[in-house]
Amino acid sequence: MTHLFTTNASVNVHNNTLFTLSKTDKAQIKAVDIIVGDVSDDLKKQMKNKIPDDPTKTMGLSSVVLIATAAKYDLTTNIDVTDGLTNGAECVVENIDYRVHNSTRPSIIWVSFPHLDIGRKQRRENAHLYKANVNRNWTPVLEVTRQFRINKKSQVQILRRQFPLRPAAAKTIHRCQGDTLDEAVVDFPASTKEHMHYVGLSRVRNSSALRILSLNENKIRVSEKVKNEMSRLRTDSSLILLAVLQTGDSTQTKTILFQNVRSLHLHIDDVRSDYNIQKADVNIFVETKLCLSDRNETYQLNGFILYRNDFNRSNVRTCYGTAVYIKNDLNCIETPYRFNLNNVEITIMVLSHPIPNMHVVGIYRSKTNVTISQLINAVTHLHNLVLTDPAIPTVLLGDFNINLMQENTGQKALKKSLVTDRGYTQLINSYTTDYRTQIDHIYTNVPQIVQSAGTLESYYSDHKPIFISLKAI
Repeated sequence: MTHLFTTNASVNVHNNTLFTLSKTDKAQIKAVDIIVGDVSDDLKKQMKNKIPDDPTKTMGLSSVVLIATAAKYDLTTNIDVTDGLTNGAECVVENIDYRVHNSTRPSIIWVSFPHLDIGRKQRRENAHLYKANVNRNWTPVLEVTRQFRINKKSQVQILRRQFPLRPAAAKTIHRCQGDTLDEAVVDFPASTKEHMHYVGLSRVRNSSALRILSLNENKIRVSEKVKNEMSRLRTDSSLILLAVLQTGDSTQTKTILFQNVRSLHLHIDDVRSDYNIQKADVNIFVETKLCLSDRNETYQLNGFILYRNDFNRSNVRTCYGTAVYIKNDLNCIETPYRFNLNNVEITIMVLSHPIPNMHVVGIYRSKTNVTISQLINAVTHLHNLVLTDPAIPTVLLGDFNINLMQENTGQKALKKSLVTDRGYTQLINSYTTDYRTQIDHIYTNVPQIVQSAGTLESYYSDHKPIFISLKAI
C-alpha cells in the first residue's frame, strides 16, 4: 500500500526503513560520476564533493539507489516515451541481475509494469538479454547516462551513470498529483498546507481504500486566495465570446474566408468541425501541404466543391499549396485556376454573385523563398494579364508575409503597388497571427459593397482566419 507524506524527508525515512527491513535480494548502487573536460585530479575531487545529493538537480539520477526485489519503484527519467517508459512510470523490481563475473554492481534490474504494453519495445529490442530464469514479461532497466552542471554558475559538466529508479513505497502528496491509486495511507502532520488535504484524500477511487494518519481537522480549510479568486470569477470577471462569422440574412450576401491553415493534411478534421468555415461561401486555405498522392475524397467538406493548387504537383509533400472550397450553390463564371509566378501562389476565381464578374484572388508568398520584388512583379503580372481593367470588381486575400504593423520596405512597396497605384483599400486592421503580426491582408477595389471584414479565431493554426462579406447592390 502506497504511503503519502507531505515532505521528502518523511518519504525517505519510510522508504529507507522498508529497505532495511526487507528480507529479499537487495543492492545499494552508487552512481558513477565523471568530470568532463581537462581538469586536474584535485579539482575533479573537489567538484565531485560539490555534486548535490538531490536527484532533481542531477537529471533524475540519484547518487545512491537502494534496490530490493518485490518492492515498488518509479522510473526517474524518460527512457522511451513512445514505449511508455516515462518519468514516474511505476513498476515492481523482480530480479537484480549480475552479468559480470565477481562484480558487485548489477548489470540489469528486471521489473514488471502493471500493463504489458509498457516496455514492449524495450523487451523486443533486448530479447538477447533473456535467460531461462527470466520471465519474458519482465522489462530490463539498464543504466543510463545524463550530463549536468553542479550549479548555474559553474561551467563544469558532470557525466553520471546510474539506474533511473527511485523507491515508490512512499511518495510525497505533491508528486502524486494526477495519480489514481488502488489504496493509500495518507499522513497529515500539523504543518500541512491548505491544499494538501484535497490532493491527498482524492488519490483513491473510494474512501474504503483510504487510511489517514495524523489528521489535524483544524488545518482543513479553503485558501483565502482561492476564495478571493472564486469571488472575482463570479462577480468581476467576464468572458470574451469567441468571434463568430456574421454573414447576414440576405442570400445576396457572400462571405469569403482566407486562412493559412498550417497543413490541411494534418487539420482536415479540425477544418470540418469549424463553424465559421461551414458558414462561409468560399474558403481559401494556404500552406495545405497537399501533394499528388493525396486524394480529393480525403479532403472533401460537406456542401463544398474542392479546387486545388498544389505547389509542385508531385508526390513530395512541401509546406506550400492552396485549396479552395466553394459552396455547391454558388455560381462560378470561372472555377478556381492556377496563376502561380515567381513561386508566389496565385489562385483566381470569378463569381457571378454578389455582383457580376466578381474576381476573387487568393495569394500566398513565402517569406524565405520569395523576395519583395518578386512578389510585386507577380502582382503586376496578375494585373497586366487578368485584372486588366481597374473597373473589374476584385478582392485580393492573402498571406503576404509583410507585417503592416511595422513600417518597412516591404510594407511600403506593397502599399504603393496596390493602394497608391491601383486604388485598392486594405480592410484588415488588427493582428492576424498569435505573434501579434498583421501579415494576412484583404484588398478590394469595391469597398462600397463590403458589409463587414475582420479576423476570427482558430485553435489549430497560429494564423487567424480573415474574412470579407460582400453585399449585392
